[in-house]
Amino acid sequence: MTASSLLGRTVKLRRAGRKREALAAAQEGLAVLHSPLSHCCEGVSGPAAHSTQAMLAIHVEQLSEELGTPGVGLAALAHVIGFLSSLPPNLKGEAAEVKAAWLPYFERRLAILSRSSADAADGT
Repeated sequence: MTASSLLGRTVKLRRAGRKREALAAAQEGLAVLHSPLSHCCEGVSGPAAHSTQAMLAIHVEQLSEELGTPGVGLAALAHVIGFLSSLPPNLKGEAAEVKAAWLPYFERRLAILSRSSADAADGT
């Protein structure tokens, strides 16, 4: 399944109240985007793939919070932050809302995860 198909599946499962399955679909979508094959098959460098990745990451974060499970990893956070940061400041509509709401959130999560990783590496 492609990442965009998994995003659609995630949305449908969430609407049906099947949160654990929705989380699994969103995580699978992120894994598809991060697999070595996705770079040649899915066009990961294009805006559609970056947008799909951002939306999948948002779903993972929301569902993880609701289910009490870990959210997105460092690599996905860094990619999503890079994409959202690259969007122009004069955005309108839903894209502007997503950037305004989620860029600060993802930046905070990256800082927290980075500190946790550094502490673990130091043995503290």
